[in-house]
Amino acid sequence: MKETSISDATVPAGSGYAESKWIAERILDAASELTPLRPTIVRLGQICGDGKGVWNQTEWFPSMVKSSETLKCLPDLDGV
Repeated sequence: MKETSISDATVPAGSGYAESKWIAERILDAASELTPLRPTIVRLGQICGDGKGVWNQTEWFPSMVKSSETLKCLPDLDGV
């Protein structure tokens, strides 16, 4: 299923990160309309680690994992 692009610039307004993603998607949309390129946009929830295995521990997921070491448990989540 192909997602449709968000054309309304007010949706990401106010968050620099969301704004930059929105602009990048608009550039890729224009490229697909004006050239033979067929870009694919992948929206990832979290990306972990760099080449050295370092992850920003203030992000929500690594914070949860770090807390689980102290609590000796993980949340009971639905899904995979």
